[in-house]
Amino acid sequence: MRDTVLMLSGDNPGAMSYLISLLDKPFYVNSLKRIFNIGIRGTDIYVLWSDICDKDYELMDYLLTHVPSDIILDASSRQDYSGKPLVQKWIDKYVNGEPS
Repeated sequence: MRDTVLMLSGDNPGAMSYLISLLDKPFYVNSLKRIFNIGIRGTDIYVLWSDICDKDYELMDYLLTHVPSDIILDASSRQDYSGKPLVQKWIDKYVNGEPS
């Protein structure tokens, strides 16, 4: 598992911290699998976690589960906060408790 975390984090400390924290939260194991499967890596993990999800585990899991992979990849690759509007409709659904 250590090697997977290192590979996914791309040596980005924020991404590494988030991924390591998932290891203590088995109910978010699907987040880790989805990150791996859709190819989010390094800084992009941290951008998604910190800038888009405001470090909210449940929101991160929701977005990884409900947002199409191509949109998540695009949103998380934007380090200028312009990715959040791409997923805002899903954030609104999450906040309002609407079904996906």
